[in-house]
Formats: sequence, C-alpha cells, structure tokens
Amino acid sequence: MMTLLLKEWKLTLLALALISVSVFASLWNDAKKEVTRQTSNVSVLNSNYKSYKVAYKSGLKKLNGKDSVINLNAGKVQSLTYTVSEFEDYASKDAQTIKDLKISLKSAQSASDIETKTITNTVIQLKDSCFNQSTQWQDISGCIKKGNISIKTTNRDSLFAVISTVSKHNFLFFHWGDKINSLDVVSKNPNTTITGLKYTIIKH
Repeated sequence: MMTLLLKEWKLTLLALALISVSVFASLWNDAKKEVTRQTSNVSVLNSNYKSYKVAYKSGLKKLNGKDSVINLNAGKVQSLTYTVSEFEDYASKDAQTIKDLKISLKSAQSASDIETKTITNTVIQLKDSCFNQSTQWQDISGCIKKGNISIKTTNRDSLFAVISTVSKHNFLFFHWGDKINSLDVVSKNPNTTITGLKYTIIKH
C-alpha cells in the first residue's frame, strides 16, 4: 500500500513539475513577444516612412507600340502594434474617427492614416473670359468677370494599398526572425505626393 502511495505521489510531483514548466514556458514566451512588440513600436516611432518611385504602365501607347511608363509616388511604413487601450491613449484622434464611423474598437483590426499633397501645373487658354480644361486627374473651369475670377477645380486620385508580412532576416531561400508587417501605398495620380503614412495593428 505504501509503495503504491509513494508511486502515485511521485507521479503527482512529476505532473505538477511538468505543469509548472509548461506554465513558465508560456509566460516566458508571452513576455518575450511583449518585449519584441514594444521594441518594434519604439523603432517605428523613431523612424520616418520611406518614400519611393514606382514605374507604372499608363496604358497609353507610344509611337513604337509600347505602353508609356510614368513614375508614381509611393510610400512604405512598418506597422505599430497597439492594444485597444494603447490605441485609445496614443492614437486618440484615430480612435475617435473609428467610433464616429460606428465601428467598435473591439472589432477593428487595423487602421491606416495617409496624407497626400497634389500639385498640378496647368496652362489654360482663355476663351471669352472663360476657361475650361479637363485631364485624367483634374477638371478646372472658371470665368473672369469685373476683375474677379471664379474657379471650380475637381481633382481625382486613386490610392492603392497593400499589406505585406516578411521575416526580419532574409537570405536566399532562408527566412528567420520576427515577422514584420508593412503597408505600401501608391498614388495613381502622378501629381500626388504621399506626405505622411501610418499603419497600426490593433491587438486583441
């Protein structure tokens, strides 16, 4: 009887030890992920988004039959990762915008903030003190009357965004390290420059 009790006691201790190791490993892993998240956030906050050019086929044919290519402005930024409470504290304006859209923060997965600036140089011929010109990206019309100019301008743009996830370290076919989430945005209007870019993942 004593032998059986002793055997069961040893098995109980072994089971408790295994459970303790499992719990400790889980807590350690969670703590490690949290440190990685916080470190990544600090790195992103201390760096600016990257702007670059991307070649784009306009679809218009040149004399040689090839598509004409124009350079478009694009931007790239790595993601911040906030808990819901952190998002409300550190991105309160964005959080309020989400609420204004009648979307619960608990259901929101991510948020991006894109700032652009469009500068178009236009030469227009006057006709009977009025002008009217239309291009793919802009309509501008107006009239000059008694020294006053009335102008109506319509600008069009199309922003394309893609979210990608890559490993922190890459060499040939080998990938290792923490995953990095990035947002790339390109403006289809060649006159538009991306002046600000922010991408936040909301952790639940």
